[in-house]
Amino acid sequence: MLNLNFNVFVLIIPCILDSAMSPDGRNFIRSAKSGSDWTENELLAYNIKVSRQESQQFFGRELGSIDHLDPNLLSTVKPSIATHLAKETYRFLTYLDLASHANVGQESATDDFGKNLLEIMGYDEPGTIVRSRYHIPLTISGETKAAKADVCLVHTHSMVLLIIQEDKTNTSLQSPEAQVIAEAIGAFQYNNRIRCDHHLIPLEAMSIPCITMVGTRPCFYKVPVTQELSSAVISAQYPEQPTIVTCCALAAGQSRAWKCQIIVGLPYGNTTLFANWHRFCGSNLLLDSKERS
Repeated sequence: MLNLNFNVFVLIIPCILDSAMSPDGRNFIRSAKSGSDWTENELLAYNIKVSRQESQQFFGRELGSIDHLDPNLLSTVKPSIATHLAKETYRFLTYLDLASHANVGQESATDDFGKNLLEIMGYDEPGTIVRSRYHIPLTISGETKAAKADVCLVHTHSMVLLIIQEDKTNTSLQSPEAQVIAEAIGAFQYNNRIRCDHHLIPLEAMSIPCITMVGTRPCFYKVPVTQELSSAVISAQYPEQPTIVTCCALAAGQSRAWKCQIIVGLPYGNTTLFANWHRFCGSNLLLDSKERS
Protein backbone atom coordinates (compact mmCIF):
# COMPACT_ATOMS: atom_id res chain seq x y z
CA MET A 1 0.00 0.00 0.00
CA LEU A 2 2.77 2.39 0.81
CA ASN A 3 4.51 1.66 -2.47
CA LEU A 4 1.25 2.17 -4.38
CA ASN A 5 0.65 5.56 -2.79
CA PHE A 6 4.22 6.60 -3.43
CA ASN A 7 4.00 5.59 -7.08
CA VAL A 8 0.76 7.50 -7.59
CA PHE A 9 2.28 10.54 -5.89
CA VAL A 10 5.32 10.44 -8.16
CA LEU A 11 3.21 10.06 -11.30
CA ILE A 12 0.86 12.93 -10.47
CA ILE A 13 3.47 15.55 -9.58
CA PRO A 14 5.11 15.73 -13.04
CA CYS A 15 1.68 16.38 -14.58
CA ILE A 16 1.06 19.24 -12.16
CA LEU A 17 4.45 20.77 -12.86
CA ASP A 18 4.03 20.47 -16.62
CA SER A 19 0.68 22.24 -16.44
CA ALA A 20 1.97 25.01 -14.20
CA MET A 21 5.02 25.63 -16.35
CA SER A 22 3.15 25.58 -19.65
CA PRO A 23 2.88 28.95 -21.41
CA ASP A 24 -0.42 27.82 -22.96
CA GLY A 25 -3.28 29.62 -21.23
CA ARG A 26 -6.17 27.64 -22.73
CA ASN A 27 -7.02 26.00 -19.41
CA PHE A 28 -6.61 29.10 -17.27
CA ILE A 29 -9.65 30.23 -15.30
CA ARG A 30 -11.09 33.48 -16.70
CA SER A 31 -13.18 35.61 -14.37
CA ALA A 32 -14.59 39.13 -14.32
CA LYS A 33 -11.65 41.17 -13.00
CA SER A 34 -11.15 44.91 -12.98
CA GLY A 35 -8.07 46.23 -14.76
CA SER A 36 -6.27 46.88 -11.47
CA ASP A 37 -6.50 43.15 -10.64
CA TRP A 38 -4.94 41.90 -13.86
CA THR A 39 -1.69 39.94 -13.60
CA GLU A 40 0.48 37.90 -15.97
CA ASN A 41 -2.10 35.11 -15.61
CA GLU A 42 -4.67 37.19 -17.50
CA LEU A 43 -2.16 37.83 -20.27
CA LEU A 44 -1.67 34.07 -20.63
CA ALA A 45 -5.41 33.42 -20.37
CA TYR A 46 -6.09 35.73 -23.32
CA ASN A 47 -3.03 34.71 -25.39
CA ILE A 48 -1.25 38.07 -24.99
CA LYS A 49 2.53 38.13 -25.32
CA VAL A 50 4.91 41.03 -24.68
CA SER A 51 7.94 41.50 -26.93
CA ARG A 52 10.82 43.73 -25.74
CA GLN A 53 12.50 45.89 -28.37
CA GLU A 54 15.44 48.27 -28.58
CA SER A 55 14.52 51.94 -28.96
CA GLN A 56 15.39 52.25 -32.66
CA GLN A 57 13.28 49.22 -33.57
CA PHE A 58 10.41 50.29 -31.34
CA PHE A 59 10.18 53.95 -32.34
CA GLY A 60 11.23 53.42 -35.95
CA ARG A 61 12.77 56.89 -36.17
CA GLU A 62 15.79 58.81 -34.94
CA LEU A 63 15.72 61.03 -31.87
CA GLY A 64 14.25 64.39 -32.78
CA SER A 65 15.26 67.85 -31.68
CA ILE A 66 13.93 69.25 -28.42
CA ASP A 67 15.29 72.74 -29.05
CA HIS A 68 11.76 74.12 -28.87
CA LEU A 69 11.62 73.29 -25.15
CA ASP A 70 12.84 75.59 -22.37
CA PRO A 71 16.52 74.63 -21.73
CA ASN A 72 15.88 75.10 -18.01
CA LEU A 73 13.76 71.94 -18.11
CA LEU A 74 17.09 70.10 -18.08
CA SER A 75 18.28 72.00 -15.01
CA THR A 76 19.62 70.12 -11.98
CA VAL A 77 19.02 73.09 -9.69
CA LYS A 78 16.48 72.52 -6.93
CA PRO A 79 13.35 74.41 -8.01
CA SER A 80 12.88 75.67 -4.46
CA ILE A 81 16.02 77.82 -4.73
CA ALA A 82 15.76 78.79 -8.42
CA THR A 83 14.57 82.34 -9.06
CA HIS A 84 14.85 82.61 -12.83
CA LEU A 85 12.45 79.89 -13.96
CA ALA A 86 9.28 80.33 -15.98
CA LYS A 87 6.15 79.23 -14.13
CA GLU A 88 5.63 76.12 -16.31
CA THR A 89 9.28 75.10 -15.93
CA TYR A 90 9.21 75.62 -12.16
CA ARG A 91 6.08 73.49 -11.91
CA PHE A 92 7.61 70.68 -14.00
CA LEU A 93 10.89 70.60 -12.04
CA THR A 94 8.94 70.55 -8.78
CA TYR A 95 6.85 67.59 -9.95
CA LEU A 96 10.05 65.89 -11.14
CA ASP A 97 11.71 66.42 -7.77
CA LEU A 98 8.69 65.10 -5.87
CA ALA A 99 8.36 62.03 -8.10
CA SER A 100 12.10 61.33 -7.84
CA HIS A 101 11.88 61.13 -4.05
CA ALA A 102 8.36 59.78 -3.54
CA ASN A 103 8.00 57.41 -0.62
CA VAL A 104 5.43 54.66 -0.11
CA GLY A 105 2.02 56.29 0.10
CA GLN A 106 3.10 59.22 -2.08
CA GLU A 107 2.77 57.45 -5.43
CA SER A 108 0.41 60.19 -6.66
CA ALA A 109 3.56 62.28 -7.21
CA THR A 110 4.36 60.05 -10.19
CA ASP A 111 0.85 60.60 -11.59
CA ASP A 112 1.22 64.38 -11.18
CA PHE A 113 4.61 64.23 -12.90
CA GLY A 114 3.29 62.11 -15.79
CA LYS A 115 0.33 64.43 -16.36
CA ASN A 116 2.51 67.55 -16.30
CA LEU A 117 5.08 65.94 -18.60
CA LEU A 118 2.43 65.17 -21.24
CA GLU A 119 1.30 68.79 -21.07
CA ILE A 120 4.77 70.31 -21.26
CA MET A 121 5.68 68.02 -24.18
CA GLY A 122 2.65 69.29 -26.08
CA TYR A 123 0.54 66.14 -26.06
CA ASP A 124 -2.55 68.16 -25.13
CA GLU A 125 -3.04 69.86 -28.48
CA PRO A 126 -6.35 71.59 -29.27
CA GLY A 127 -9.06 68.96 -29.21
CA THR A 128 -7.34 66.83 -26.56
CA ILE A 129 -6.93 67.07 -22.81
CA VAL A 130 -4.88 65.23 -20.17
CA ARG A 131 -7.00 63.58 -17.46
CA SER A 132 -6.00 61.80 -14.25
CA ARG A 133 -7.67 58.81 -12.54
CA TYR A 134 -9.72 58.30 -15.70
CA HIS A 135 -12.42 55.61 -15.48
CA ILE A 136 -12.45 53.30 -18.51
CA PRO A 137 -15.24 50.68 -18.51
CA LEU A 138 -14.03 47.14 -19.27
CA THR A 139 -16.50 44.43 -20.29
CA ILE A 140 -15.04 41.09 -19.20
CA SER A 141 -16.64 37.67 -18.68
CA GLY A 142 -20.05 39.18 -19.34
CA GLU A 143 -19.73 41.86 -16.66
CA THR A 144 -18.76 45.51 -16.71
CA LYS A 145 -15.76 46.30 -14.55
CA ALA A 146 -13.44 49.30 -14.33
CA ALA A 147 -10.00 49.83 -15.82
CA LYS A 148 -8.85 53.05 -14.18
CA ALA A 149 -5.90 54.80 -15.85
CA ASP A 150 -3.64 56.89 -13.62
CA VAL A 151 -3.19 59.43 -16.45
CA CYS A 152 -4.91 59.50 -19.80
CA LEU A 153 -4.84 61.59 -22.97
CA VAL A 154 -8.45 61.99 -24.06
CA HIS A 155 -10.06 63.48 -27.15
CA THR A 156 -12.78 66.02 -26.47
CA HIS A 157 -15.27 63.39 -27.68
CA SER A 158 -13.99 61.32 -24.71
CA MET A 159 -12.10 58.83 -26.88
CA VAL A 160 -8.98 57.50 -25.16
CA LEU A 161 -5.76 58.23 -27.10
CA LEU A 162 -2.95 57.34 -24.67
CA ILE A 163 -2.70 55.72 -21.23
CA ILE A 164 -0.15 56.01 -18.40
CA GLN A 165 -0.06 53.50 -15.54
CA GLU A 166 2.20 53.87 -12.53
CA ASP A 167 4.21 50.88 -11.34
CA LYS A 168 2.98 50.17 -7.80
CA THR A 169 4.81 46.88 -7.32
CA ASN A 170 6.56 48.33 -4.28
CA THR A 171 3.18 48.50 -2.52
CA SER A 172 1.19 45.70 -4.22
CA LEU A 173 1.55 42.45 -6.15
CA GLN A 174 -0.22 43.76 -9.24
CA SER A 175 1.51 44.06 -12.59
CA PRO A 176 1.52 47.52 -14.20
CA GLU A 177 2.17 45.85 -17.55
CA ALA A 178 -0.92 43.65 -17.28
CA GLN A 179 -2.95 46.57 -15.92
CA VAL A 180 -2.08 48.92 -18.76
CA ILE A 181 -2.91 46.20 -21.32
CA ALA A 182 -6.29 45.70 -19.63
CA GLU A 183 -6.84 49.46 -19.84
CA ALA A 184 -5.97 49.38 -23.56
CA ILE A 185 -8.57 46.64 -24.14
CA GLY A 186 -11.10 48.71 -22.20
CA ALA A 187 -10.15 51.76 -24.30
CA PHE A 188 -10.81 49.78 -27.50
CA GLN A 189 -14.28 48.82 -26.30
CA TYR A 190 -15.01 52.33 -25.03
CA ASN A 191 -13.71 54.10 -28.14
CA ASN A 192 -15.84 51.92 -30.42
CA ARG A 193 -18.86 52.64 -28.23
CA ILE A 194 -18.19 56.37 -28.65
CA ARG A 195 -17.82 55.89 -32.42
CA CYS A 196 -21.22 54.18 -32.53
CA ASP A 197 -22.75 57.04 -30.53
CA HIS A 198 -21.44 59.40 -33.23
CA HIS A 199 -22.80 57.16 -36.02
CA LEU A 200 -19.33 56.03 -37.06
CA ILE A 201 -18.40 52.47 -38.03
CA PRO A 202 -16.64 50.58 -35.20
CA LEU A 203 -13.02 49.74 -35.93
CA GLU A 204 -11.81 46.14 -36.15
CA ALA A 205 -8.45 47.03 -34.61
CA MET A 206 -6.73 49.86 -32.75
CA SER A 207 -3.14 50.25 -31.57
CA ILE A 208 -3.30 51.97 -28.19
CA PRO A 209 -0.08 53.77 -27.10
CA CYS A 210 0.59 53.18 -23.40
CA ILE A 211 3.28 54.03 -20.85
CA THR A 212 4.10 52.52 -17.47
CA MET A 213 6.25 54.49 -15.05
CA VAL A 214 8.57 53.52 -12.20
CA GLY A 215 9.09 56.82 -10.44
CA THR A 216 10.12 59.02 -13.37
CA ARG A 217 11.37 56.22 -15.66
CA PRO A 218 9.02 55.30 -18.52
CA CYS A 219 8.43 52.08 -20.39
CA PHE A 220 6.60 52.63 -23.70
CA TYR A 221 4.07 50.15 -25.13
CA LYS A 222 2.20 49.62 -28.37
CA VAL A 223 -0.89 47.55 -27.58
CA PRO A 224 -2.71 46.26 -30.69
CA VAL A 225 -6.29 45.44 -29.71
CA THR A 226 -8.51 43.60 -32.18
CA GLN A 227 -12.20 42.78 -32.17
CA GLU A 228 -11.23 39.12 -31.73
CA LEU A 229 -9.30 39.88 -28.54
CA SER A 230 -12.04 42.15 -27.20
CA SER A 231 -14.72 39.52 -27.89
CA ALA A 232 -12.60 36.87 -26.19
CA VAL A 233 -12.31 39.02 -23.07
CA ILE A 234 -16.04 39.78 -23.12
CA SER A 235 -16.98 36.09 -23.43
CA ALA A 236 -14.14 34.67 -21.30
CA GLN A 237 -12.70 32.65 -24.20
CA TYR A 238 -9.15 31.86 -25.29
CA PRO A 239 -8.37 33.58 -28.62
CA GLU A 240 -6.41 31.37 -31.00
CA GLN A 241 -4.70 34.37 -32.58
CA PRO A 242 -2.00 35.69 -30.22
CA THR A 243 -1.75 39.41 -29.50
CA ILE A 244 1.84 40.67 -29.63
CA VAL A 245 2.41 43.78 -27.51
CA THR A 246 5.74 45.54 -28.10
CA CYS A 247 7.50 47.60 -25.47
CA CYS A 248 10.67 49.60 -24.93
CA ALA A 249 12.09 50.37 -21.48
CA LEU A 250 14.40 53.36 -21.12
CA ALA A 251 17.04 54.48 -18.64
CA ALA A 252 18.31 51.36 -16.98
CA GLY A 253 19.63 51.92 -13.49
CA GLN A 254 18.02 53.74 -10.61
CA SER A 255 14.24 53.57 -10.66
CA ARG A 256 13.88 57.26 -9.82
CA ALA A 257 16.27 57.93 -12.63
CA TRP A 258 16.22 61.25 -14.45
CA LYS A 259 17.71 63.84 -12.18
CA CYS A 260 19.72 61.33 -10.13
CA GLN A 261 21.53 60.19 -13.27
CA ILE A 262 22.32 63.74 -14.37
CA ILE A 263 23.73 64.66 -10.96
CA VAL A 264 26.00 61.63 -10.62
CA GLY A 265 27.20 62.03 -14.19
CA LEU A 266 25.55 59.01 -15.77
CA PRO A 267 25.16 59.38 -19.54
CA TYR A 268 21.46 58.65 -19.77
CA GLY A 269 19.69 61.73 -18.48
CA ASN A 270 16.98 64.27 -19.10
CA THR A 271 17.97 65.17 -22.65
CA THR A 272 17.67 61.64 -24.04
CA LEU A 273 14.50 60.88 -22.13
CA PHE A 274 12.87 64.13 -23.23
CA ALA A 275 13.79 63.28 -26.81
CA ASN A 276 12.23 59.83 -26.49
CA TRP A 277 9.01 61.24 -25.03
CA HIS A 278 8.97 63.70 -27.93
CA ARG A 279 9.63 60.85 -30.35
CA PHE A 280 6.70 58.88 -28.89
CA CYS A 281 4.50 61.99 -29.04
CA GLY A 282 5.26 62.46 -32.72
CA SER A 283 5.06 58.79 -33.64
CA ASN A 284 2.65 57.56 -36.29
CA LEU A 285 0.98 55.49 -33.57
CA LEU A 286 -0.22 58.52 -31.63
CA LEU A 287 -1.04 60.45 -34.78
CA ASP A 288 -3.16 57.54 -36.01
CA SER A 289 -4.82 57.38 -32.62
CA LYS A 290 -5.82 61.05 -32.90
CA GLU A 291 -7.07 60.61 -36.47
CA ARG A 292 -9.33 57.74 -35.39
CA SER A 293 -11.06 60.09 -32.97
